[in-house]
Amino acid sequence: MFRLFFLFLMLGCTRDQATRIPQAQLEAYIAKSFAVRSLADRSVLASHLTSRVKERLEAWSDAQFEEVFVGSKRELLRLLIKEVKKISPEELEITYELSFLEHRKRNEEQLQEARIINKKLCRMLFQDGKWLIADVKSLKELIEYDGGMALP
Repeated sequence: MFRLFFLFLMLGCTRDQATRIPQAQLEAYIAKSFAVRSLADRSVLASHLTSRVKERLEAWSDAQFEEVFVGSKRELLRLLIKEVKKISPEELEITYELSFLEHRKRNEEQLQEARIINKKLCRMLFQDGKWLIADVKSLKELIEYDGGMALP
């Protein structure tokens, strides 16, 4: 019984410590955004956000949220943290690269697979004892379609 209590205590400490590491918070948000299965997950995503980006997510209608997160067929391939730049003790910027597969309908019968690589800049703020995402800007995007180009 004591071992089980100790295990739960350690897991709780680990999760709490992760909120204090900005890269871990960003990784947790991205992982969750690819694992959204229902409208109930909106509050979990919002718990990683602050400022305008949180307001925008909360302002979306249920239909918009479902279209972007629940209805999309995306598969996370890789998240690579490129640079962490400290602006102040309570603010930093993380440049990262995100690779994922997206399955899109080409027509009624065919699915088309695209590999998407995004380079992004994330601004994070330290609030209430944890790092939160305040803004994300796209820097570059590359889309590669599976069998998308044929030369004559």
